Amino acid sequence: MTSPNPVLTTIIFVFALQAIVLSVLLKIISQSAMTVAQIQDYGFGTIVGEETGDYPSLYASVFNYQLPNTGVSVQVAKGRMVRVSGSTAEQGVIPDIFIRDHLLDEQDEILEGLLKQMETQ
Repeated sequence: MTSPNPVLTTIIFVFALQAIVLSVLLKIISQSAMTVAQIQDYGFGTIVGEETGDYPSLYASVFNYQLPNTGVSVQVAKGRMVRVSGSTAEQGVIPDIFIRDHLLDEQDEILEGLLKQMETQ
């Protein structure tokens, strides 16, 4: 089974039995990682796939500038977003069901693995 564009497809929503199953890849970063974490933390669905490539708790709207007298480069964050669960661990969202996806092929291993698991239940 192949997906139309596996490299660009980062989130696939599968609606089955009134449950949301969210397929995630390592390529998921920034706000997408926070959305996946919210779905997991609130119990809205099951996360399937790989750990996200970014942390769901992060600093947002980071501005870079140089101090005029010293030339030292400074970064200042406008905000801090923390996961609903309160976790600030420096790791991506860990899926409920881990299935590795090989990004360089045309196969959709996550969907295929999930379908196999559903068939055995």
